Amino acid sequence: MVGLVQAAGRYRRLPAPQLLGAASFRHLEHLPKNHLPFRGLAIVWTPRSVHVSRARLAARAPCVRWLSYTATGPQLCGLGSGKPRVGPSTILVAASRPGALERGCSSGRASMPRNELPKRYDPAEVESDARYNSWKASFGPPRQDTATGPHERFTMMLPPPNVTGTLHLGHALTIAVQDTLARWHRARGTSVLWLPGSDHAGIATQTVVEKELARATGQTRHDLGRKAFVDAVWAWKTDKGSAILRQMERLGASLDWDRNVFTLDPRYSLAVTEAFVRLHDRGLIYRRERIVNWSPALRSALSDIEVDKVVLEGPTAVAVPGYDAPVTFGRIYTIGYPVHGDRSAVVEVATTRPETMLGDVAVAVHPADPRYTHLHGKQVVNPVTLEPIPVVLDPELVDPELGTGVVKITPAHDPNDARAGRRHGCEARRVIDAAGRIVWPEGPGNHLHGLPRFAARDQLLRDLEAKGHLVRVEDHPMVLPVCSRSGDVIEPMLSPQWFVDSEAMAARALEAVSAGELEILPAQYVATWREWLDNIEDWCISRQ
Repeated sequence: MVGLVQAAGRYRRLPAPQLLGAASFRHLEHLPKNHLPFRGLAIVWTPRSVHVSRARLAARAPCVRWLSYTATGPQLCGLGSGKPRVGPSTILVAASRPGALERGCSSGRASMPRNELPKRYDPAEVESDARYNSWKASFGPPRQDTATGPHERFTMMLPPPNVTGTLHLGHALTIAVQDTLARWHRARGTSVLWLPGSDHAGIATQTVVEKELARATGQTRHDLGRKAFVDAVWAWKTDKGSAILRQMERLGASLDWDRNVFTLDPRYSLAVTEAFVRLHDRGLIYRRERIVNWSPALRSALSDIEVDKVVLEGPTAVAVPGYDAPVTFGRIYTIGYPVHGDRSAVVEVATTRPETMLGDVAVAVHPADPRYTHLHGKQVVNPVTLEPIPVVLDPELVDPELGTGVVKITPAHDPNDARAGRRHGCEARRVIDAAGRIVWPEGPGNHLHGLPRFAARDQLLRDLEAKGHLVRVEDHPMVLPVCSRSGDVIEPMLSPQWFVDSEAMAARALEAVSAGELEILPAQYVATWREWLDNIEDWCISRQ
């Protein structure tokens, strides 16, 4: 704890000794009469000489003394007359109860302040509930609404941690920085509001409760039904969802707990609904069928920031939810597509996702690639469905230097293919459902219907090899998109979802930096800012 004293016309923040308790206050001389904090004592220790008016101090407390440290221990002195000089070994103590100072000295509790830290950290002492509760009861953070002018206020919101979680080093860093700012502004006399709260963390909470439900009852959320599952989530939150808040208290965070909020509190949910409707009316939020990051394990669309990009240098076994054995990624498969009308001619197409071949509606080549000029205007046969599909010319999609220079187009399961499909008027055929199972009930290839996508991959490769269409299998470095919540491998999928139109906002953010209204430090990250915003995609907010 610390105190404040006025020196040379300025407020100075000074360390306080381990003496009966200490207080944080704007100015000792401005304390209300007979209203001194914590155990009736207000303490200021000054390491250098200052002058304090005895008369003004005496008017605020019936007992004011100097406490000087000598070789034989602490000695109490009267203020005397005039403006006594305070030295580096002197503490000013104001007591609301006569005799409190004498009892403190005689009990030996008034000891010389120590500059060194204890040799061993004692969490039971530092993080005790009693210490934090007495701080909240005795002082508490100054309230924002006590300020008399806009320049005397400092407001800050704690980034709400997930209600399911526990604190990690990232939280500790944020809380330490924000707590330092809050305490510094309070020491300057500013009225501070540091607003606490927790996030409902929809996907994370759903995952935790589903695991608990499966462990306890063997049921899924689909077995329970929507209402019963929502009730189970609320019951879990009530029972276990406050652990992270208790941890913040143990850190000593000086938050204004009277204003603690939860993102699903009724009045905040109402505000979210109101904001959603207003943004929709302005055309900034819209619903459309687009390629999204889909997690079959969660049966949910995810935003880009909830997808981890895992770099694989080659064949790697990855544990995927719902599969008994790990699934191997990091391979590329070259498959022969016969030319329609000339089965002796074959076009080689390379892919890392052969299970999506059921959804192929075209193959693309670069119009300037001389290897494939003879295919312009022709068709090839999908070796799984046996359907003829067109060869299209697409300089945006195809790089002749990559792979075989031929790209299969599966508009319902790849964002680049979706754009190419729109350019060429191709059908978007969804062949994997929300649970990650193959949807192909009729025609050639229907034996794959209902299989999990990666089990279908293995079966399809065996079929292609048996028919002579699997040309080769090679190790292939790749980036695997993984759900940060469930560990599931993301399935790009065409799905009707809600999006935020990000283009106009990105343009304003770019202009703000160009015009000097917004400064990015260090300046080297301006290039990163531009690269990211120049290639912005609309934001999927269905689960945000």
